[in-house]
Amino acid sequence: GTDAHPSQHHPVLNVFSAELYKHFKLGPFHTIHNLVYQIPTNSDVIRMPNFSYYTSDYFAFGLAKKVLTLEIGFDLYYYTGYKGYSYMPAYGMFYHQDIRKIGNYPYFDAFLTAKLKRTRFFVKYDHANSGLLGKNYFNVLHYPMPGGRFRWGLSWTFYD
Repeated sequence: GTDAHPSQHHPVLNVFSAELYKHFKLGPFHTIHNLVYQIPTNSDVIRMPNFSYYTSDYFAFGLAKKVLTLEIGFDLYYYTGYKGYSYMPAYGMFYHQDIRKIGNYPYFDAFLTAKLKRTRFFVKYDHANSGLLGKNYFNVLHYPMPGGRFRWGLSWTFYD
């Protein structure tokens, strides 16, 4: 409930979910789309956005006799607005809130990856649109998503 006290719901809850996924490739250009529609049988107990969408669009090409593979592109995450959850630190639990709708905000990341044999290097700027469309980027009430930040790293695959 909205009082932040734990409670239990007895009847079975179901969530109807439909997902569309497609990876298109046209030469070096790749675009991946994932659209999800979901609706619970009782939205007073489980709250979730009706639609969520993810896309990853990038160019991938090989260099140096295809030993080095580069990908440059962006990711976009979006879900429709809904009266989501709030967090109670004392209980360590999430609870329903009716104060504000959360969501309805695009989350944009730009990236560059390079793969050399078994090693992958990446450079990424998370939440590149931070502050451009207002400051209404929350996953949970009063807990904003991180602002724009630069990340880099590498991953190395070992043979088994």
